[in-house]
Amino acid sequence: MLPSGRRLALALTADGEVDLVRCLVETLGGVVDRVVVVEGRTTFHGDHKDVLGGQWARLLGVPESLFRSIVIELPPRGATGVGLRRRELIQRSAIALGVRDLAADDLVLAVDSDEFVDPDWLVSHEADIHNPTRLLLIPMFGGLDRRAADWHCCRDHLTLTPGVWPTPDNGFLFPGGVIGPVGDLAGRGTHDWRGHPVRSLGPAGWHLLHVLPADDDPARKHARQAHDWDERADTSHMRRALRLGVHPYGLVVGLRDGGSGAFALRRRSTSAGGARAVAEGRR
Repeated sequence: MLPSGRRLALALTADGEVDLVRCLVETLGGVVDRVVVVEGRTTFHGDHKDVLGGQWARLLGVPESLFRSIVIELPPRGATGVGLRRRELIQRSAIALGVRDLAADDLVLAVDSDEFVDPDWLVSHEADIHNPTRLLLIPMFGGLDRRAADWHCCRDHLTLTPGVWPTPDNGFLFPGGVIGPVGDLAGRGTHDWRGHPVRSLGPAGWHLLHVLPADDDPARKHARQAHDWDERADTSHMRRALRLGVHPYGLVVGLRDGGSGAFALRRRSTSAGGARAVAEGRR
């Protein structure tokens, strides 16, 4: 529970990324009252995929009383008038099914599995959140190579003009997940929230981006699926990496070609207090 007494539901759209989801749940464990995982039986491109459903509670180490699994049917490939964005909207909007018994003033934090929110930011700002608020996140390109945006769908948010990068002094933050009161979900979904004009003050967390194309990335999510997951695994190294401003898989990616992976850490102070480290790197 949050300091104000409001309950917080962490709601995620997931596709089997157990390592990321578990790390996020453990990062926010001290303030989260409910974990909601939403899965679709097809990918956003319309292909069939298996889901974990209620197995998530065991994989995440969350008591079943604090967990909700939402599994929905998404339109298959070839469905008339349905594309990636439409399937994405349907899945995100289903989050409301997992929180409708909470109080109207309780909060829903709706994020993707690679959008990590800082618990210190939540504790410092939750009392002032009365409208859907889009979170500004620090992009982490493997902690080593900022060219990662060449391979990521969010690259348009990160460049001034194609191929021209903003300097760290400008704060290369961009919108990520969203947080807002449960009551505001009535009649609409969290996908609509992501277009809300209210923005968080300063960085609210980190967005983990891929350094290499999916087929070459050794940290790609297909190598992190649940059937490969060791439930005894410890994610504390991932949480430490985030605090240092280093992508949890950055060193793996940076050294895969045998080259040097030098990176510099840069400290940032936020209105929430404390330091945040942003990794800037180059090969």
